[in-house]
Amino acid sequence: MSTIPFEIHTISNPEDLYGRESLLKKMTVLAKRKENTEILGARRFGKTCMLKSMHTLIRKSGNISVYPVYLDFKIADVHGTEAAYRYMISELVKLLFSDGVFTESQTIGVQIINPTDDQLDIEEQLSGISATRIQALLERMIRFFAKKMNKTILFMIDEYEYLFKYGLDTPSGFFRLRDLSTTLIDDSLRPFCFWVAGVLDWDELCTDIGSGELNPITAIEIVHPIEKDAFCKMWKAECELIDDAAKKQIVLGCLDFAFEKSGGVPFYAKQIGAYLMRNDELPDYSISKSSFKETMNKTMKPAEMNILKALALKEEHLLLSDALTSLKNRGLVINKENGAHTISIGFLKDYLAAELNDPLMDKSDTESVFLADQVFKLIENINKTQLNRSLDVIFKLPIETVSFYKDLAIPCYSAERIQDFSNALYLIYFEWTKKEHPRELLPEPFRNDINAQYIDVARHTIGRAHLIDNFVSQSGKATKEDMLVAITGKIDEPYEPEEFYAIQIAFLDRFKSSLEDIRKYLNENASSALQPKKQHERFVGKITSDQKFVVCKQVRYMIDRNNGFAKDCDPDSYYYDADEEVSFELKVAGIHKYAIKTRPTKED
Repeated sequence: MSTIPFEIHTISNPEDLYGRESLLKKMTVLAKRKENTEILGARRFGKTCMLKSMHTLIRKSGNISVYPVYLDFKIADVHGTEAAYRYMISELVKLLFSDGVFTESQTIGVQIINPTDDQLDIEEQLSGISATRIQALLERMIRFFAKKMNKTILFMIDEYEYLFKYGLDTPSGFFRLRDLSTTLIDDSLRPFCFWVAGVLDWDELCTDIGSGELNPITAIEIVHPIEKDAFCKMWKAECELIDDAAKKQIVLGCLDFAFEKSGGVPFYAKQIGAYLMRNDELPDYSISKSSFKETMNKTMKPAEMNILKALALKEEHLLLSDALTSLKNRGLVINKENGAHTISIGFLKDYLAAELNDPLMDKSDTESVFLADQVFKLIENINKTQLNRSLDVIFKLPIETVSFYKDLAIPCYSAERIQDFSNALYLIYFEWTKKEHPRELLPEPFRNDINAQYIDVARHTIGRAHLIDNFVSQSGKATKEDMLVAITGKIDEPYEPEEFYAIQIAFLDRFKSSLEDIRKYLNENASSALQPKKQHERFVGKITSDQKFVVCKQVRYMIDRNNGFAKDCDPDSYYYDADEEVSFELKVAGIHKYAIKTRPTKED
């Protein structure tokens, strides 16, 4: 327990949690039942504290046959399926080593693993293993150690949205773990289960990223604000840490104010308490402004926002709706004694009311949306133009494109939001343009220009949202200081919400200009690509399972209806396997190109 009054820190001891006794009991039952569980809650409501406290509780318990492993992909700054699985394996190995379960070299499959508590050492042992093989390795490890310990290995995945948006190349990277969570060893031992904690409901996230088949969740628990009695105990316990007797009495006297304005959320309450320790006056909503902006802009649906804005102006008796139910379930809206609905967090209500009375605020927020729209329209235009020329697209769009758009468009008013923004910008410019290596599909002049360097630097520095960054620029490359001066006009670290938003706008504007330059460059250098091919030049590609198209260098060519196949090579005369390699010629008809004289390459 902290000895500093109202210190904001992550709680990992369940005895230090206030008002969570019932939830801890429910989570204990879920652990005993090995259920895949979703833990939902608004930002700052205490989900991480719940996970870490349950991690402690399970490890201390002698009657819960699960082995918990805490994972936070956001803090770990993991990108790509291979990296995600390396991180999961390294965390599992470190814990097993520390517990004396895994102390000697072990061959698992074909991989030799030397146990240690050094994460870098473990990850180096796993370097060079393909995404498919490393997924299989983790599954084998889980099965092996689950059987050895006779326990179910439980992955506690914090900030799970980050895993799907940035940690995995595609949502399918989770299929192996999903399937493993529903299997048994020897018809009795369940080797694996998982908990995920986040703001978005699992089904909502799966819809957002286009992978509804992912859902193996069997239980949902919600982290609410704590009740008044528990809040009083917490507030008085914090006040007992105050040395100054006069100050203690003043802060104790602010208990009701703190409960009303925080809504029973410990994080906001501690912000109020810390302010009271520093000042001789009561705070206003501005002490939590950046958190509120993040919550409103990142996690609220339009219908939910409309309800909150209405309730910020006056309490109302609202008709039941999905949006209202969602807000009540998350503890953001409550019923008064007269049945009217109101916002539970007083400072949030004050913030929204102030925002509604500020005509300039909504206007400024639209700039990031406008620029994000322009960015994605340019990406779409560049790709379509490339396809018209029968060339590779520049940007290979993932399934979860909408999610990336949101990360660019939603206004950034905090270090946490700028992290999401910077990561999204990096992945679009570096990973969407990857062939074998990042940016390989970009025209050569843009692969390492100054804007690319600034994007890279931002992702490794301000984008990490860490207290300390260890980024070291390469000789001749842009530094963090160079980036800050170029983007903000000064070397100062961003702190105020408006400073983070200014960085977002500056980067979006630069990215838009880069895309315009890329588009212009491609158009000016397209003549060679548009030269007619030599007559009868043959190409190699793969035929689709329906025998209607040939795919060559990511371009689909329709097989000509009359002359699409060589003699005796039509589907009636020859059986084509799916994705079988074929050779073909191109027939140009206006702006369209068709595959003709298609035949298996083994016939050449």
